[in-house]
Amino acid sequence: MRFRTGKYCRKTLFILKPHLWKKEHGSITIFLSLILAVTLAFVAIFIDYSRMSALKAKSERLLHAATRSVLSAYVPELQRSYGLFAYGDSDPSLIFSGVLERSLAYKAREEVLPILDAKLLSSSVELSRELGNYEIFKNQINEEMKYKAPVNFAIEVVGRFKPMSQTMKEASGTVEILEKLQKLYDKREAELDSMLKLQKEAGKRTDGLTEQIGTNGANDIADASLGGVSSAADMAAQYNDYQTQKQKVSSESAPPEKDGKGEPDPGFLEWLQLLARISAYESGSAHVTGRMQRTVTSAFPPHEQDLKQAREHLLKAQAINTEMEAVIASIGTRGADGSYDTVTRSDIPGAEGGPTGDMASIREKMKELPLQPDFFSGMEQRIVGQEQGFTAMQSDVNTLQQTLGRAFGDAGMNGYTLKRMVVSAGRTASDYNSRYGSGGSVIRETEEEFKKHRADDELRKQEEQKANNKLKEVGEILKFLSETKGHHEDFRELEKYYAENVSLNKGISAANEAAKWEEDAAAAGKEAMEDMDGFFGGIAGVLDASGDRLLQNEYASDHFSNFNYAKIQELAKPGTPLDGSATADLVSVENQELEYILYGFGNPGGNIAAAYGEIFAMRMSIRTMEALTDPAILAFGNPLVIFAKALVQGITQAILDMTMLAQQGYVELSKTLKIKLTYKDHLRLFLFAHPGNDNRLSRMLAVIRFDTGVNPDDHYTYLSGDAAISMPVWFLPGVMETLGVGEGTASGSEYTIDLQADYSY
Repeated sequence: MRFRTGKYCRKTLFILKPHLWKKEHGSITIFLSLILAVTLAFVAIFIDYSRMSALKAKSERLLHAATRSVLSAYVPELQRSYGLFAYGDSDPSLIFSGVLERSLAYKAREEVLPILDAKLLSSSVELSRELGNYEIFKNQINEEMKYKAPVNFAIEVVGRFKPMSQTMKEASGTVEILEKLQKLYDKREAELDSMLKLQKEAGKRTDGLTEQIGTNGANDIADASLGGVSSAADMAAQYNDYQTQKQKVSSESAPPEKDGKGEPDPGFLEWLQLLARISAYESGSAHVTGRMQRTVTSAFPPHEQDLKQAREHLLKAQAINTEMEAVIASIGTRGADGSYDTVTRSDIPGAEGGPTGDMASIREKMKELPLQPDFFSGMEQRIVGQEQGFTAMQSDVNTLQQTLGRAFGDAGMNGYTLKRMVVSAGRTASDYNSRYGSGGSVIRETEEEFKKHRADDELRKQEEQKANNKLKEVGEILKFLSETKGHHEDFRELEKYYAENVSLNKGISAANEAAKWEEDAAAAGKEAMEDMDGFFGGIAGVLDASGDRLLQNEYASDHFSNFNYAKIQELAKPGTPLDGSATADLVSVENQELEYILYGFGNPGGNIAAAYGEIFAMRMSIRTMEALTDPAILAFGNPLVIFAKALVQGITQAILDMTMLAQQGYVELSKTLKIKLTYKDHLRLFLFAHPGNDNRLSRMLAVIRFDTGVNPDDHYTYLSGDAAISMPVWFLPGVMETLGVGEGTASGSEYTIDLQADYSY
């Protein structure tokens, strides 16, 4: 065959080429090949996709297993002693990566195809959420305590105190009112005493005037010859004779000293005697006038001020009396009563044998303590009467004093006028002195009126003194306990841990101040009842509170030590010298963890003293409540006497209770409720009574750190682990990368998945 060239050749090729495509030979083979290629590609993609999914599932399982493995390295001391979990000191990265690498390691097995052939590219871990964080700590407490049925104790608490709730409510309200009334009563009586004292002083200032005037004005003054002068009445009686003799001396010449015989002349001797009587009259009169002048000068100006102040004291007493009436009217309006009613209305069954007694009779008798308006109007009239009497006396005495000053002038004066003025001044001065001077009738009447409503004051004050003396015994013990020495370095360290945890949680450390011990029994009784108000408020809060508070309270009482109260008598034995250093080990941190958590005093004896004082206050309030329902005490009638006697009995019985608690390890709740309460039971009760706060959590954590040496602030409870795991792509890596198959990333022939797992205790 010969081929042509040139244009003919090109034309021939162009014409022949379409004929090749029109041939059907091999078309089926090509079609099937295309189908097979697509099918194989599809299968390959799904195989690798399945491997990717399997890698993701396996990696997730391995990652969770690795995080759990890391968190298995917790601190054993925390778990063993306190049921808490926190990561220890091991390197978490080594554990995490080690678990992943060993789990991914492929062990060659005969005739087994490595489907995944995965390997660890990178891993990292991050620890967070310190155990010292309040929320983390509370969550772990809840996990630790949720299976220990702590609510049973809360129910038990309500059941124990429910039977006495209403009687205690009445007792608390009664004591609060009586304490206020006692203080107001004493203030009112002090104001009345001040008023009477000023009235007495005003009256006493003029006691000498009647004597100086020399007459009570009942009778006229008769004329008398010149003689001794000791009063204004003597002056008036002798004044006419004085004028006559004075005139005689002035108009006549003195007789010669001797007669013609050279003998002394009797007339001259009489003349000398006359001059002596005149001189004695004048000097005596001057002396009386001077005394009266001094009395008037010293007595009259302050007299008015005395009575003004007396009226002010009366007005103050009247205002206090009105305040007493308002206090009595406020009975039954206390906000604290709601807590008692909440406990009473609760569905929780109460114990049998609750206290009984009605204090309505005491409250009814309280109404007799305020004085009636007639009393104050009568006192006001007496002050007005004294002012009027004084004004009248002042006018007459001033007139008399001025008259006496003119009586010796050249002109002289009429003797009758002088007598009349002396009689008038004597009458008003005598009348005033008999009514308002020393032993005056009006003063005695006022004193007698005071005695009527103060008839029981002496008995009351005797009982109050007994109560105060008993209270001093308790105060001495508390003072000793609070000053116990030893282990100060431990407590300083504990306080440092506490402050650091508060700072970690960005909280505010509440300063703890020791409660001031009241030396006044009435005030102490009121405070004890206020503590009981708070306690019942805590119980009422338990009924509505979330479970967290209950769990935290029970955790504290279950995991921390408390003071051995049986040793209290070794700390403070009545009648023996108190030496705190000899028994310091009894109040070490290890022996009072629960007390420290509850009260938070950073010294050896402060928490023990606080616990002792609070238990005593509870016992005192219960025993005082019982005394207020005792018929023998109610028989005294006067509510303030009843209050004083109830306090004596309450304090006395509370002291005995504290002794019994140490000797036998428990004390019965009350006379009628034979429920045994130990020292620790009281602390558990106070955990409910005291408001829960974050500071208490910080103190728990501080004690844990002190006890174990493990700082919860530096140990974590949450782990976040990251890992990158890869495997080879068997088929079509480019296609897999282009299609973006899987949740990981494809690069070349490698497929990598990044996963994160979080885990916490």
